[in-house]
Amino acid sequence: MKQSTMRNIAKANTIARQILNISAIVFFSVLLLWLLWGILTNNIDVSISTGTAVKTIFKAVCGASLGVFIISVIVRMILSLFVKSDEESDFEAKVDYVLKQKKSPSKRVGQETEVVSVLVGLSAEQEDVVCRLLRELPSHVNNPQKINMAEVSHYLTALRDLGYLNDKDKYNLYAWVGKITDKELPQFNHFNESYPSTTVKKVNQAKENISLELQKLR
Repeated sequence: MKQSTMRNIAKANTIARQILNISAIVFFSVLLLWLLWGILTNNIDVSISTGTAVKTIFKAVCGASLGVFIISVIVRMILSLFVKSDEESDFEAKVDYVLKQKKSPSKRVGQETEVVSVLVGLSAEQEDVVCRLLRELPSHVNNPQKINMAEVSHYLTALRDLGYLNDKDKYNLYAWVGKITDKELPQFNHFNESYPSTTVKKVNQAKENISLELQKLR
């Protein structure tokens, strides 16, 4: 079914629901007023001659509202076969929100978030070298737009051990990596689990590479 048709059906269903609610309120309000009139006149049937006109009005309004109420119920029952219920729509909206929130950490955080450099004890020239090393690390095997978290973790751990990295603010570190590499990041909890690296051999190799590149500046 075309999207425009579905929108029209959904709109008609909303209108029918509103009419249903209004007619129900009018119907029960008239019944309540009729009951109050009967109590005040000591005649629940409201059949005294002086109340004939009022009785006629009550009956007309009550009958009309009841008729509209019944028609609205039938229309809503028919339309409900083609549109989602309010509960289903609310549930889907919540699921969509959760999924969007779950995916949001995979954005290139550094492009949209103001971050502070995590490098310490290095000159501007040395920082450029370190940033270049991180950018040149191999990307994710299945997606060249994503970082290889294992490789990045080795180098971040090496920088920390060498005294060149301040990792007190883990989210700032996370955002900084996204900004420097200009690649998609894993989810923040996965980043936290991967850093610092526990692969000593790889970390030591990263230390050697970093030291070698920095020595070239002398």
